[in-house]
Amino acid sequence: MHHFILLASSVCAISFAFTYEPENKNINFLELPAGIERKQAFIDFLQPIIEEKNLSLLQDRQKLTRLSKKVKLNIREQRWLRHIGHLYNNNEFNTNDESHWAELFSKVDLIPASLVVAQGAKESGWGISRFVQQGNNYFGQWCYKTGCGLVPKDRNQGADHEVAKYKSVQESVTNYINNLNTHSAYITLREIRERLRKTGQAVTGHHLAYGLQHYSERGQIYIEEIQALIRNNKLDMLEKSS
Repeated sequence: MHHFILLASSVCAISFAFTYEPENKNINFLELPAGIERKQAFIDFLQPIIEEKNLSLLQDRQKLTRLSKKVKLNIREQRWLRHIGHLYNNNEFNTNDESHWAELFSKVDLIPASLVVAQGAKESGWGISRFVQQGNNYFGQWCYKTGCGLVPKDRNQGADHEVAKYKSVQESVTNYINNLNTHSAYITLREIRERLRKTGQAVTGHHLAYGLQHYSERGQIYIEEIQALIRNNKLDMLEKSS
């Protein structure tokens, strides 16, 4: 179990709409043979959830683009922008401030499925960890209120974090993606994505993995492990035109 610099508590307070419900709400990956069969089931299970979240993000991004080009915004559009600003940690969003628009565009964007699956696989052992089985937590996200989650067996003496419990897999995926999109620890990841956008390159999990130096205490080694997971399992095949 890694000790993540990943403050899930700051994410859990944010309410993001998410409606996708998969047919198989709970898969016991332990019942599947380890190896190709379990890995494929894991990918097939998470992929539609990831795609639905990313679709929602891209729709919001397209709306932001459209509104940013308008000379005058109506009341409904202004209200929506304030709502989006609040969700992405800008409670004082000003439509006349270009830096506020730039900040939103840097945050409201997809996280490639290859990266989501690779991190989910790494943190959950392809879905077999007790944090998945008991808390729907695929990404090792922490929380900091007593009873908010599951106590890690290897938690250091004096530490007070728990591994967050989620009501559904969708909530786990959503909070993980929102964390990468909002937390200050992942500014580098968002800067990499922004550079790829500006130069017309595809946003890939391999590239964004370079921004995960604060996801684990293991730093660069962790990044290389995630990139190896993407490469060895051909997870880049999950990436659609973005």
